[in-house]
Amino acid sequence: MLDLAARLGVRGAGHVEPNPMVGCVICRAGEGDAGGRIIGMGHHRRFGGLHAEVDALGRCKALGQDPRGGTMYVTLEPCNVPGRNGACVDAVLGAGIAEVVCARRDPSPGKGGGSARLERAGVRVRFTGASSAAWRLAEPWVKRLETGLPWVIAKWAQSIDGCLTTGPGQGRWITSARSRHAVHQLRSRVDAIITGGGTVRADNPMLTARGVPIRRRAVPVVLTGGELPAGSHLAENKGTVVVRASRAGGAEGLRGVLGMLAREHGVHMAMIEGGPGLLSSVLEWGLADELHVYTGGVVVGGGGGLEVGRLVGVQGWEVVSCRVRGGDVRVVYRRGGEEMDKWSNGQMTK
Repeated sequence: MLDLAARLGVRGAGHVEPNPMVGCVICRAGEGDAGGRIIGMGHHRRFGGLHAEVDALGRCKALGQDPRGGTMYVTLEPCNVPGRNGACVDAVLGAGIAEVVCARRDPSPGKGGGSARLERAGVRVRFTGASSAAWRLAEPWVKRLETGLPWVIAKWAQSIDGCLTTGPGQGRWITSARSRHAVHQLRSRVDAIITGGGTVRADNPMLTARGVPIRRRAVPVVLTGGELPAGSHLAENKGTVVVRASRAGGAEGLRGVLGMLAREHGVHMAMIEGGPGLLSSVLEWGLADELHVYTGGVVVGGGGGLEVGRLVGVQGWEVVSCRVRGGDVRVVYRRGGEEMDKWSNGQMTK
């Protein structure tokens, strides 16, 4: 049920930020764990809109189903402080829900504690790490809340032999049109796209989402030691943020840039689309949270791959999804979490 709630919650990607993605499923009393009848499902759809719990309860009402005595599965602990639409705890208590099963606690100051209030009112509350998908759903929001930094996605396309660039006369694209369409979908859901000056000079990218519905308009960011080439797309774009190399040098410098983007530009999720040099640095410095790796069905030869100076993240990257798309393979990785490991090993019960 929490896996299903996570699939519902991810539908809000690009619409709900800076709020977290949250999904919710409501079942008849005692039927959920046995795969019983679902009477309501919902998710947080847009920033400022109904929270997932209220959305799911509203669906119950629309279907003529009474949630009283039922079990609610929700990816994040119900909030306890009234916001634009009231506190979710009030809605849960008002509906007569008997049990709430959550994937993770709400760490936000002043808004957490919903589980304690529910328990005081006689509602049974359980926290479980049974669904890694439900646990991961709120990770970008939790990171921003706890560190002040955006969630960082590093994306690259490579050949079978690990090359990120093609040689002279070999054509520009390593992956298929379907894979490139998927990248544009990803671009349409992030707040910033970061590249390096070398990529601007070599490829003249636009760093925009094209041919897909736009959920968020990403700020293009260029890390460079000099001026952008006159007439280049990013030089002509008045919204481009240019960061001098002196400010972006080293791990602390780039971490500072990410913090600046969060504070000054409201960046919740950033995407790295650069050459082997920038990507290698981001990996080696441990600044990426998620990797999207596209492998095309070609062999290039001649180098042009990542050059990381040390072994990075032994057993630290977990495969979230693997998909064949247009003859290419896309693998999404996320950095492994200590807390999630504790859940999996049964070391945490609440």
